Amino acid sequence: MQDLIGVGSNGWGVSISTDGNTIVTASGSSPYFTVHRLNEDTGEYEKAQGLTDVGSDGQGVSISPDGNMIVTAAYDSPYFTVHRLNADTGEYEKVQDLIGVGNRGHGVTISPDGNMIVTASYDS
Repeated sequence: MQDLIGVGSNGWGVSISTDGNTIVTASGSSPYFTVHRLNEDTGEYEKAQGLTDVGSDGQGVSISPDGNMIVTAAYDSPYFTVHRLNADTGEYEKVQDLIGVGNRGHGVTISPDGNMIVTASYDS
């Protein structure tokens, strides 16, 4: 058992990659979304990065089964953001905000094949 270090308070969401090597958290305070990776030598998860250019008050997060995409849901704009893994740097980079899907993001998930994103928002 391990407490994750470097996450915001008031945790609202968490997602783990299918292989168990990456955990992403959503928090109500900064940093709103954090990525942790498993250190195979120690068996502990270590903070790899805080996602940037996202809305504040993280409510939900999802990581694709292959671990290459993260989608965040935030209560404050931008409400939903998509990040992709840069294979060269090993960091997730923002590629777009989802628009037309409502405001005040509460939840998000990625389909098992990685081809669909489903969002849940407070406002239609």
